[in-house]
Amino acid sequence: MHYAPDHTPRGGPGLPVLFAPLLVIMALGIVAFLAMPQAAAAASKTAQPGHFQLNASLDFSQGDYGQQTTTKVLYLPVTLQYTKSRWRFRATLPWVRISGSQTVIDAGGDVLEVNPGTTTVSRNRSGVGDMSLKGGYLIVPKNRKLPYLELWTRIKVPTASRGKGLGTGKTDYTVGGDLFRRLGKVLPYLSLGYRFRGDTAARPRNNTFQLSTGFSYDTGTKWRPGLNFSYREASTSRSSDRVEISPSLSWRPGKHWRLGLRGSAGLSRSVPNFGIGLSLRYVP
Repeated sequence: MHYAPDHTPRGGPGLPVLFAPLLVIMALGIVAFLAMPQAAAAASKTAQPGHFQLNASLDFSQGDYGQQTTTKVLYLPVTLQYTKSRWRFRATLPWVRISGSQTVIDAGGDVLEVNPGTTTVSRNRSGVGDMSLKGGYLIVPKNRKLPYLELWTRIKVPTASRGKGLGTGKTDYTVGGDLFRRLGKVLPYLSLGYRFRGDTAARPRNNTFQLSTGFSYDTGTKWRPGLNFSYREASTSRSSDRVEISPSLSWRPGKHWRLGLRGSAGLSRSVPNFGIGLSLRYVP
């Protein structure tokens, strides 16, 4: 497997690229070591039958991204997930519409990347976005005071049109892990990851560290509020780190259905000023 060469970010408050993967590996490795006995015991048990989940979302965001024009993005992903025992696999394919500055392109998932330069020219483009493939394994700790750990890897497949400005045309790889543990009615979590980005012909792109943390609260009803904070290093020397805060609210109208509403507020130049999203999930 070939990864793009690393490039040290210039400017901005980002963590040093050389230290970021070490922090991820150390944090996940310690928990994995402590939790491994329980994982081995779980693997010896009779395997449970697998099941599928289907999720569809609609997300709208708007911001200037440090440019002279406002850019609006409509993002409609459809996700198919398969879970078997402690393994989970997920495939996401979105449809994207971008209206605004030519210097903003979709770089896969919910990430927008600002190209070098400033322009007042606006245009509309739409089409299939980049596909995301993710696989993970859940480790259950023997000590109940320790958090659960899901180790995962994600591949961004360049299915978006580079000519339309909907993608970079390169494959990206991300490795990471999620830590979570229920504390009464509160479920806090921490997600760490490191993304290996493919370089484009126009300019190199930095490999980046990413972090998100937050919680959800069990109200004892069909409603569950939550809050998320996310940070991602800048992918180019001319863009800034991504800092964003997102409140959410989920509703369970029936046994198999989940409806989610979320908002977002950008705290840095490389994220939308605001966003809103609606999701519908079917769980067999």
